[in-house]
Order: sequence, then C-alpha cells, then structure tokens
Amino acid sequence: MCNQSEFVDNLKKRMHESYESKFYLESIACSYAIIENRTKRICEHLGKSMSRASLYEKTQFIYESIKNMELERDKKKRKIVGFLKYRILETNLLGIDFTKEYGELLKKQGKDLQLVRFRKDRNDFTHEMYIYNSENPKLTDFNDYEELARMGIDVANHLCKICSSMKCKIKALKEETK
Repeated sequence: MCNQSEFVDNLKKRMHESYESKFYLESIACSYAIIENRTKRICEHLGKSMSRASLYEKTQFIYESIKNMELERDKKKRKIVGFLKYRILETNLLGIDFTKEYGELLKKQGKDLQLVRFRKDRNDFTHEMYIYNSENPKLTDFNDYEELARMGIDVANHLCKICSSMKCKIKALKEETK
C-alpha cells in the first residue's frame, strides 16, 4: 500500500523515464493520470469531492472557483482560492478572464491554455488510435507525439507544484487559527 504522494511520485518517475526512452504513449498516459489526480486533489482542497468528474468538469470547477472568489464568504477558503489564483496565473495552464464563462473562455482561448490543449490533444490522439480507414490505412507514428508528451510533463509538473503548495498553505492557515 502506498499513499497518494508515493503514487504520484511513482507516476512522475515513470512519465519521465518513458519520455526519455521515447515511449511517448506511456508518458502521455502517466502524465494524464497525474493531471486527473492533481486536479481532483485541488478540487478537494477547495472543498469539493470530484472523484467521478471528468477533467473538463474539474477544470471548470477550478476556473469558476477562482472567477467567483470574491463571492466566497469563508475567509480561509477565499485565501486558499486567492493563493490558487496566484499560482495558476504564474503558469499558462488556465487563463482567468473574469468577463467570460468557462465555455466561452475555451472557445476564445482554449488552444492557448496548456491544460485545456493537452486534454483536447490527448483525446484527439486517443480517438485517432482506434480509427481505421480502409480507404486510407496507415500506422500511427508515435514519434509524432513527442510534443504532446512534453506538454503533458509540463502540465503535470505545474499541477504537482500547485497542489503541494496548496497543501502547505492550508496547513499554515490551520496553524494560524490554533
């Protein structure tokens, strides 16, 4: 049995080893698992269980939590969301445009946001692998997905750092109230 940190650390190690060995499909699978896990954990840090939610739903919840931060009445939670906002804005994972709803943001900026782009490109890649066209059969060249694997590593690493720092922030806020 291992705890969640060991689980993610093992996936990160495997993700990097796979990438270095040019096993991009495996690296993409590991980074996607980390991304799903870390976004779920961020949602839990924000007070919502999202165990069965899709990555789209978790990302939407994170975006809306940040966008609507000023409406939050709980001071501790508002501090945590503010901290998350600061950490997210340091990256290109998820743009926060307070004038747009999540769906509208995706239509306008989706290709520019790493987390969104990785999710979409990984889904497209997965669908491409199972489609067979008898008129134009071809094998998938997995080397074409090196960039996607690299992006997955970057997104996973950013989310791991954000999640760890949120955990520390929450612990510090609990210490303040003692």
